[in-house]
Amino acid sequence: MPNPLGRMLRLYRAHREITVRELAPEVGVSIATLSRIERGAECDVPTFLKLVSWMRAPESKERAA
Repeated sequence: MPNPLGRMLRLYRAHREITVRELAPEVGVSIATLSRIERGAECDVPTFLKLVSWMRAPESKERAA
């Protein structure tokens, strides 16, 4: 069964119009790790918490405009 976090991450990125390359430094996770998660790989707890925190954060005003 695919990892639901990966699907959620991809949907949130699409909604916020941000690439994996842009997201990586924003959350402090490597591009390779983000790509693996989106393809269904599991992640460790610190990475999970970083991603959930990002997904729960409101969009910045410059992105919302």
